[in-house]
Amino acid sequence: MTPKPTQYPVQRRFGLWGLWAGLLGGLLLLSPLAGLILAMVFWCTGAVWRRDELPVLPFCLGFQSLCVGSSFIYQQVVGRYPRGDALGLSSDLEQAVFLSAVGLLVVTIGVRTGIDAMSATLPRRKHSGLPEYDIGRLFWLVVAVYWINWAVEIRPIAILYDLSQVIYNILAFRMVLLCLLLVSILQQERGYRYGAAALILVCVPTVISPMSNFKEIPFLVMIVLAGQWRPWSESRAERRRSYHRMCQAAALVAVLFFTGVVWVGGMKTVWRSSLADGSVSGSPMEKVVAFGSTLVSTAPRVSMAAGVEQLTARVSAGLDYFSIVLERVPAIVPHANGSMTLRALRHIAQPRFLFPDKENLVSSSWLIREYVGIQAAGDESGTSVGLGYIPEFYIEYGVPGMFLALFLYGALIGGLYIGLRQVAPSQALFVSAAAVMFPQHFANYESEFAKLLGGVLQTFLVFAVLLFVSRGWFQRRFSSPATIGMPQRRRGIVTAPAHGARRRHA
Repeated sequence: MTPKPTQYPVQRRFGLWGLWAGLLGGLLLLSPLAGLILAMVFWCTGAVWRRDELPVLPFCLGFQSLCVGSSFIYQQVVGRYPRGDALGLSSDLEQAVFLSAVGLLVVTIGVRTGIDAMSATLPRRKHSGLPEYDIGRLFWLVVAVYWINWAVEIRPIAILYDLSQVIYNILAFRMVLLCLLLVSILQQERGYRYGAAALILVCVPTVISPMSNFKEIPFLVMIVLAGQWRPWSESRAERRRSYHRMCQAAALVAVLFFTGVVWVGGMKTVWRSSLADGSVSGSPMEKVVAFGSTLVSTAPRVSMAAGVEQLTARVSAGLDYFSIVLERVPAIVPHANGSMTLRALRHIAQPRFLFPDKENLVSSSWLIREYVGIQAAGDESGTSVGLGYIPEFYIEYGVPGMFLALFLYGALIGGLYIGLRQVAPSQALFVSAAAVMFPQHFANYESEFAKLLGGVLQTFLVFAVLLFVSRGWFQRRFSSPATIGMPQRRRGIVTAPAHGARRRHA
């Protein structure tokens, strides 16, 4: 009897890799804590990397691991903490790193528990998931929903304030369609020109934002490429193909890192100033041209060494503040004892379209001011400086209470992941929706818990409704007629034919 394949095929492999990375890293850097950070990256990602699904949750946990450990690793390698003198870091930095690393491991255990518990409780839905989607039709659908970005800037808050977040999530669903197109192209190994054209169409207008919104599309592409990695496959050709996809993903990571260095090292300040003082204005395309000119003039002046330090400091800013929180709470400022969690629950229980007068969630900078003791810029300057949900749970409950809260939060994320699978009409649509939803609301270490919780729940509800309402029409309109009822080739994401479906040949 052939044993049933595990749903977590790289867990043991990553567990061993993490052990070796931790031992070698700890010895080379002369720091057991650095070794724990390196091991944590493998342990967190391997524990939730599921067979035949895009590695969405591994990406989110891996990115948070980067936020937790990058500045500390930088300090061990270079000999100084990035911008540490400017921030006035406390002596509790190592404790902040340790608590964050352990906290992230607890979140991972919670995610895995939530996934396994929901999977055991709910019957696994047999996706009718017509095995392949029509790439040409999907491409034109993506064009239809994204072309407006080239003409006007869409601001949901200016359309209908009370429903602005719902409108934002409906617009975000467009990226689900883009992801589905990319997944279908890699599964079927054809239509690459459609993918390139769609990425250009979607990516170019994102550069006009004062924020680094352009990173979302490369992150999505990385997740889709990594989803083709199948080292457990018995097919030598498929393992070779997996290796090529991971090389492509690694190249994209390198490009994105260089882009981040240029952005943080000089481009961000110049571009935001140009938008703020009105020297750059006009239509989206006029701003795109201005962005290109600014990039050409600014990039050569960026110091790579300074840019790497600034990027590292930016990624780990929340951890820096956590080290100061550990000095001040509860010695100077008492624990919140659940008041912020109740605030978050009260906020999400009152949707704005039903309670238009409910209090706004102000800039997250209030946490920095109250618990870190630094007068960070806030609403008065249109800025929000994040502390992070792990430090926030420490402020709420201290140690060890924070770990119970982190476990429950992780279990909620795991439950929502399986819940999204239950409502999606196909496996490909499920992983595409997950690849958009969770990186937006679960990959950020610095976000305030109230905003994380409200964001992930609202996005789940909007995506679930859209998937459920459109399921019949979408499957009929965009599935490839020649493959209805036929099993999909085992390349990346697998969807089985509907029970009882008749096999038809083109």
